[in-house]
Amino acid sequence: MINYSLLKPLTGEIIHWSQHETNLLVIADIFNIAADARVNPAHETLHTGSGFCYLTHKKAGPDLTQACLQLYHSLGKRPVSSVSATAAGNLDYQYVLHAVTPDWLAANPEQLLAQTYQNILKLADQLQLHSVAIPALATGIHGLNKDLVAKVALTSLTTHLPQTNYVNRIILVCHEPTMLKAYQRINSKQIYQPLV
Repeated sequence: MINYSLLKPLTGEIIHWSQHETNLLVIADIFNIAADARVNPAHETLHTGSGFCYLTHKKAGPDLTQACLQLYHSLGKRPVSSVSATAAGNLDYQYVLHAVTPDWLAANPEQLLAQTYQNILKLADQLQLHSVAIPALATGIHGLNKDLVAKVALTSLTTHLPQTNYVNRIILVCHEPTMLKAYQRINSKQIYQPLV
């Protein structure tokens, strides 16, 4: 269960993005969010990478990096939209879910990103996790439009979350106000359409 005292939104507010009060949208440091697992935007080799992925490996310590290397050696490059789980190292989660996201050059980034969110839910459910913290995927170095990412995230999660047996709380975590505003714009319009 989420300890709400550990949610430290920078805006001082917690926003519910679905009919379920357990689904939250916050602007916060994702490393301060209590959840069973946290999603890490990953490179297809699962190597340390840059940006948010680099910070995740740095905070988690060498155990996470070693787990990713072992996974890469056993499975090889991971395809875009795939999600793999490792132990969380020094992070206060049961698992880190490594999601390989599309970039703006991909043939169909919207569909691939929707599949990524669907795969996050599938793997979290297989692991019998109840809560997952998800940053804004593919908005950094991969360069996807924030409104597009917000629409895909809300659409895919709203469509597929009811099909899970264990996952009952999704926390969409923004590290800056422009992403929060993108989620709020899309959420207020309720323009969710099944993509997958």
